[in-house]
Amino acid sequence: MVHTVGLIGANGNLGAPTLSHLVNAVRERKINHVVLYRPGSKPVSIANEPNVEFRELDLETASPDAVAAAVSGLQVLIGTLANAVMPYEPKLIQALAATPGFVTYFPSMYSTTWTSEELNDPSLGPFLALHSAGSKLAEQLGVGLTTVYTSGFEMYLFDYGVLGSPVKGNQIWANTKQLEHRHPVSLTERVGRVLADLASRDPLSIKDTKHSVITYWPTGYELAELYTKINGKEVTIKPFTKEHRETLLNDGKGGAVMVGYLDKWENNSFEYQSEDKEYHGSFEGSSLEDIIRLYA
Repeated sequence: MVHTVGLIGANGNLGAPTLSHLVNAVRERKINHVVLYRPGSKPVSIANEPNVEFRELDLETASPDAVAAAVSGLQVLIGTLANAVMPYEPKLIQALAATPGFVTYFPSMYSTTWTSEELNDPSLGPFLALHSAGSKLAEQLGVGLTTVYTSGFEMYLFDYGVLGSPVKGNQIWANTKQLEHRHPVSLTERVGRVLADLASRDPLSIKDTKHSVITYWPTGYELAELYTKINGKEVTIKPFTKEHRETLLNDGKGGAVMVGYLDKWENNSFEYQSEDKEYHGSFEGSSLEDIIRLYA
């Protein structure tokens, strides 16, 4: 029997490619699909797509009854909410907990794995708690979760430079250990494909499961070589020091999350391939060089 998959956040960096792959699954008659969109932001690319239902929902302002109506009839819901909307994710969870036949939710917190020590860290913990409130409430209310772990997405790493190394700056911010160790990169197109593929499976088979999607694993030195090649001049290596780490950790603006990733890179302690996760690493597509060049 074909089940119904919802998607919320379809216009974002991750939502857009996920939507495209979900529409393909609809065309292959693997799923029925419902798109939840904010007023005025109905996805133009599939506005006339047959067999796709559209439901308007402003999660920030919607009443509990409105949220309940929006998720009615779903068995699976994929969250790809923007950071600014994630504090309202618990409203979704409350509605899903009362939705007959609902099976599993994909939380919008696509990030690396975090230890209990990191979750309780006075600097890092509050930022993680803000983005994981929906997942915690789901566990309390018995809502199934399909959790997908990723690294930084390509535009964040190479364009916005969230780890301090945008390609246009032709600079890698890293210490010797980081240069020697691999740094994971998650391509949004690949993550979107995995989300759609998972959601097309029997919902009960993915309920309360964990997954990870890493597309590229370059070392810091390999990234430096690519930056030099792409920019046509020698890359600058800016050493990441203890003083830099301390400043970021206490900046009160999310620098603690940046430190969390940089620490894992330095300690080679990413846990994407642990036994409790299904690892989605195979990929046939653009090279990392081709991806980075998009932002040069």
